[in-house]
Parts: sequence; C-alpha cells; structure tokens
Amino acid sequence: MHAVSRSVLRGLATASILSTSALAGVITVAPNGGADFTQIDAAVGAASDGDVLLVSPGSYFGFTIDGKSLHVVADGTGIFVDGHVVVRNLQGGQRVALDGLDIQPPFTDIFTQGPAMRVEHAFGSVRIERCEIHAPTMTPGSGTCGDFASWPPGKDALFVTSSSDVVLESTLLVGGYGIDHGGQLLCLDVGSDGGRGLLVDGARVSLHDVIARGADGAQQGYGGHGGAAIEITGISDVLLSGVVAEGGDGGASEDFIGFAPIGDGGDALLAGPDAVVRVLDGVYTPGAAGYHCCWTTAPGEPKVVLGSEIDYAGGPHRFLTSSPVRAGETLSLSITGHAGDQASLLLGVLPAYLPLPGYNGVLYLDPTILLGPLALVTLTGGVANVPIPIPPLGPGLDVVTLDLQMFVLESGGIKHLTGPAQVVVLDGSL
Repeated sequence: MHAVSRSVLRGLATASILSTSALAGVITVAPNGGADFTQIDAAVGAASDGDVLLVSPGSYFGFTIDGKSLHVVADGTGIFVDGHVVVRNLQGGQRVALDGLDIQPPFTDIFTQGPAMRVEHAFGSVRIERCEIHAPTMTPGSGTCGDFASWPPGKDALFVTSSSDVVLESTLLVGGYGIDHGGQLLCLDVGSDGGRGLLVDGARVSLHDVIARGADGAQQGYGGHGGAAIEITGISDVLLSGVVAEGGDGGASEDFIGFAPIGDGGDALLAGPDAVVRVLDGVYTPGAAGYHCCWTTAPGEPKVVLGSEIDYAGGPHRFLTSSPVRAGETLSLSITGHAGDQASLLLGVLPAYLPLPGYNGVLYLDPTILLGPLALVTLTGGVANVPIPIPPLGPGLDVVTLDLQMFVLESGGIKHLTGPAQVVVLDGSL
C-alpha cells in the first residue's frame, strides 16, 4: 500500500505542474455570510473562466452557467438548490463540473415550467457527480379539475440536448408527478403522464452508477401514462453502466362508469431509431399498468431500443473519491467490482470523451496528458480502498483540479474502464 501511495504522490506532483487550473481562483459561497457570496448564481456571475466555487451547506437559488468553465463543488453535505440549473454554450476545451448538489425546484406551473436541470449546446465537457436531481412535482391529490382538460406531462429531472461530452456519476434522477383531479368527483380530465428521469436528445452522454426513475401517471377520469426512466431521441450515443432504471406506474382511472382508459406503465429505457445505446449490466424495471375494474392496459417494457444496442462484456465497477480534499488531508480512492479484479489508476488534467469498445467503456482523460497506470490494486472481496496523503501544493497555488479514472482487468481477462472522478485539491488554508 505504501508503494502505491508513493506512486500516486509522484503523479499528483506532476499533474499539479501540468494542471490548467493552477492559476484558477477559489470563490467561497455560504448562505449565512462569512464567505465571498451568499448565493451560487452571484458567484457564477463574478467568477472567471476556470474558477472553483466552494459551496457550504445550506439552501440556494437556481443558477445558470453560460459559456464559462467552472467547478461547483459541495464543501460538506446538505447543499440544496431550490431552483432550476442550466449549463449551456460551452465551447470545445471548456468544462463544467457539479459535485454534491441536491437540485429540486418547487412546482410552479404545468404549462411553462421546464425540467429541473438542462444541459444544452455544450461542446466542452460536463461532469455531474454525486448529485440528486428531482423534477418539479405536484403532490398526488393536490391537482384540479379542468372540464375535460388534457393536462401536459409531468416535468423531467434532467434534459440533455445538442451536447457532446456529458457524464453522470453516482447521481439520482427523479421525474415529476403532474396534474391530477385533486380528489374531485365526476372529473373526466386526462391526467398528466409521469415525467422522465432523463431525456437525451441529440447528445453523447454516459451514465455510471446512476439511478433514474420515471414518475407515476396522474390519476384522473382518464389516467396518465407512467414516465420513462430514461428516454433517448435524435442522433444520440449513450453509455449506461451499472444503471438502475425504473419506469413510472400508469395512473388509475377514476371514472366510476368504467369507460375511461387508464395509463400504461412507463418503460425503463426508451430509445429512438437514431440512437446508439451501449449497455454494461444494470437493472431495468418497467412501470406497472394502471388499475380499473373494467379495463386493462399494458405495463411498460424493461428496454425498448429502436436503434442500435451494444452490450458490453463484464460488469460495472464503481469508482469513488473524496472531493474536495485539502493539502495535509488524505484523498480516499475506492473501487468496487468483483473479487480478484485488478485496478490501475489513471490520472489526467484535461477531460476527454473517447469511446473504446475493446475496453468496454470510454476514456474520459485526454490521452496527450495522461499519467498512469500509477497504482495496481487487487479487489479483495470485491473492493479496494487506497488512501493517498496530499502534499502541499506549492507557493502561489490555491487549487488544482485533477481527472481520475480506473482501468480494470477482470479475473476473466475482460478489460474495463470505470467512470471518471473529478478531484478538487485545495491549499490547506482554505
């Protein structure tokens, strides 16, 4: 273990010299003062390209990152964003990382309100790690009756469009419940379909250890359909590694006469004809059909892939780090997989997105500035933990951002690349 630590320390020292974040600044955010700003949106507006926003626990308004490279990193637990988040207009070479945020806008309007988070026109890299993203949602039974109205669907948790390098790691996505009858009798409105956990349209996206849930269809005279956990449209290329996808249940019919149709269950995965879906294991659970005494409808499907599905060999491996970490503290690396697998650490300072089917995954590190393998550990009992003491950053350095990934050789000879991990290394005084 000490030999592993020394190897990684040398790599960290080299990466800190090469890091493009070496001249970046650190902006602190805390809702009750004592920091540079009290709101994330104000900090984003004042930040320079490449800065790190260090966010303390508390509640914050939503924010938009528009054409700017930023790391927004939780410094502790309990960072709640009570508003919408948008990342857009990133050029090649720019990057945005969100780590440790709990995003859930309040429900305001079924007609005009958008998803909880949008990533659009992002041609740099976007990394979303250890976040929870909940769509705006109504409480079942709190809706209204609109005289045979057909209500729009519930809201989606995350919408990604026209983007080329978006990665989600260890993140929860939950679609939103829509409009129901609010308990009123003789209401024959068409209830909202459930919102989706994730909608991808014309984008390249990877999911590692992500849980995605579609919302249930709303109950009405005409029950709504359950939402898909993951829906992929347009010319898209999506990697699903170790994903748990759960379609929403169909809404029950409230028509006492028995002539109103009821909602179908939502699909766990629904991909259109122009989509390429790369699947590495995972659990895909469809939503159940809605209920009525006199009608039957269909449950959802585990997978409906009208385009191309490519099934990768082997099993997914979960790679976690502790970020942010300060000089003088210990960086914790954890890799989970199968007993006997061997894992090697790769270290970089620039992100990339290079699908490597022969390695059953994607290389997320720029190969022109790639250090490694820096460590070799065996997953005893299916897990390995590597503690790395962090040395001082050196004069004039407040922060360094590092990109990590694991290469795994399974005991059966199958090669595998894990998801990426972004590590923010801070000076010990911050």
